[in-house]
Amino acid sequence: SVFICPHCGGESAIFGQGGAAQEAERLGVPFLGAIPLEMPVRESADAGRPLVLSHPDSAAARALESLAEHIAGFMDQAADA
Repeated sequence: SVFICPHCGGESAIFGQGGAAQEAERLGVPFLGAIPLEMPVRESADAGRPLVLSHPDSAAARALESLAEHIAGFMDQAADA
């Protein structure tokens, strides 16, 4: 995940980059995605509101929606099997 600067929008890989995807590959499991760290995440958590409702256009909300779609796809595949 990256940190998105609230002032300039620049991204910083404060925890490194690609480690989770590499570990998922090593384990033979799908990498579902990365959630960027940005101010709306903290603001939503502090307010007790879901990020996807309070800041639906934020990068983190879009990433969470993508993650949910991936999981739903896996569930559909499992149901069809």
